[in-house]
Amino acid sequence: MVKKKYWDDDMKKQYIGIFLVSLILFALSGCNKTGNEIGNEKETDIVKAVADFYQADYDYEKIIETFDKDTDKRSEVIFEGQVLQNPYKEHIKVVSSKNEALWKEIYYEKSEISGKVDAYIATKDGWVLQRVTRNRPHGYGEDLHFKFDREDTIDGKDVEIYTAEYTKNISEAYQIQDDLTYTVKQEYYLDKDRNILIRVVTDLSDMSEKIAIANDMSANRSTIEEAENNFEQINGLQQKEILNIYNYGNPTEIKWPEIN
Repeated sequence: MVKKKYWDDDMKKQYIGIFLVSLILFALSGCNKTGNEIGNEKETDIVKAVADFYQADYDYEKIIETFDKDTDKRSEVIFEGQVLQNPYKEHIKVVSSKNEALWKEIYYEKSEISGKVDAYIATKDGWVLQRVTRNRPHGYGEDLHFKFDREDTIDGKDVEIYTAEYTKNISEAYQIQDDLTYTVKQEYYLDKDRNILIRVVTDLSDMSEKIAIANDMSANRSTIEEAENNFEQINGLQQKEILNIYNYGNPTEIKWPEIN
């Protein structure tokens, strides 16, 4: 008999909050690979632009949108940040959120421990240090095969939009024996004049579902059938991330705070 867990609006909000924390701290590691499906000049341009993006310094705005099909309500959390690659430093802060966040600001820098970064997290109780694996933009380290989709104009710039997708298995990360995979679908916006990325849109719906299932199984010792049944009651939630990229190659200076 599968146990049922009934989700009200408050529980949905709690789930969204848990997901956002997991999304920021969930490490997407791997080597920098991208694929080229067709091999013509356009695909060569996007492959190079994506590879260059992973090595670039830039400012960004990250918008995580959640749409609840059951209530027809839409919400969003907006972050702003800067990335420096060598030596690695990153700053990210919450600039807009209707839900109370567990943190408001994070500073990252390369740790003395190999393969780790130091994350200084601003919480209600002050700064907290955590050593984590470096977060990367969605798609990093994946064998991406790009397909040209359409052209558009963004902020007066002519852009070409390419799609790509990849699949990940998170069973090992959550120490789950059952096979638990998700598929991420993306759109890459290429500035035609400068041949750089100015936006990446990522569909997080399948990823957020599997993270919720994995958290349920890990925290509550639920079976995969029980966890999937629990999630079915909130499967009207759709989530996506919009990463807008600014000041490519010349980001705003990161002003490191006084951390005691």
